[in-house]
Amino acid sequence: MIGAGKTDVGVVRSVNQDRFAVREELGLAILADGMGGAKDGDVAAEMAVQATIEHLGEIIRERPVEADDLRAAATLANRRVYDYASEDPSRFGMGTTLVIVVFNGQRALVGNLGDSRCYLFTKGILVQVTTDHSVVQRLVDNGEISFAEARNHPERHVLSTAIGVEPRVQMDVSTLYLNDDERLMMCSDGLSDLVDDKQIAMNLRAWGSNAERGVERLVDAAKAAGGRDNVTVVLVGP
Repeated sequence: MIGAGKTDVGVVRSVNQDRFAVREELGLAILADGMGGAKDGDVAAEMAVQATIEHLGEIIRERPVEADDLRAAATLANRRVYDYASEDPSRFGMGTTLVIVVFNGQRALVGNLGDSRCYLFTKGILVQVTTDHSVVQRLVDNGEISFAEARNHPERHVLSTAIGVEPRVQMDVSTLYLNDDERLMMCSDGLSDLVDDKQIAMNLRAWGSNAERGVERLVDAAKAAGGRDNVTVVLVGP
C-alpha cells in the first residue's frame, strides 16, 4: 500500500479532534473524527485509532485480514471509549467516527462507523464507498429529503451510531478490488461538508500520483471554503 494523510485544525476551531494513521508496512489506514466538544473528542479519536492499530496489526502480521476482523477492531475501540466515558459523568457524549482501510494486494476492505467517509477515485471520477450513519442519511434513504437538501439540513451532523456512544456497535464493511491507478480517499466531514464531490475530483485529477500533494490541496480547499471544522484527508492505493 502507498498513501499519505494530512490533518488541520481549520480556520474556526482551536482544537483538532481528528486523528489518522497511515501504516504502509501494514497496508492499514485509519481516520477518526472525535465528537463531544470539550468532552474529550480528541481522546476518543486517539483511542479508536490506537485500538485499531493494536488489534489489526497483530492479525496482519499473521494472515490476511477479513471483514470480521475490522468489526472486532471497532468493537474493541468502542469498548475502550465507552468504558472511559462511563468513568466520569463529565465525559458523557464523547465518541468518534471511525473509517478503516486494509489492503492485501489489490483487495481493500473498507469499514466505517459515523459520517466520516471513504471514496473510490477511478478514471477521474469520485464514487462514495461508505454510507453515512446519520439521521439525515436515514431521511435520504427513506425518500423524505433529497441529497441536495441533506447537505444543508440542520441535523446533518447528528449521528445514528458512532464509536463510544453505545455499549455495542456493528461496523459496515465492504470489499473492493483496485487497479494500480485507482485510489481510496478517506476524509472527515470537515472536507465533505464544504467541498463537493466534483471539486474534490478536480483536485485529485490535478495531483496525479503525488499523494502528499493531493492531501495538501484538499485540506487547502476545505480551508478556502471556510474551514469551519477540523479537516483530515487520507489517500491510499495498492
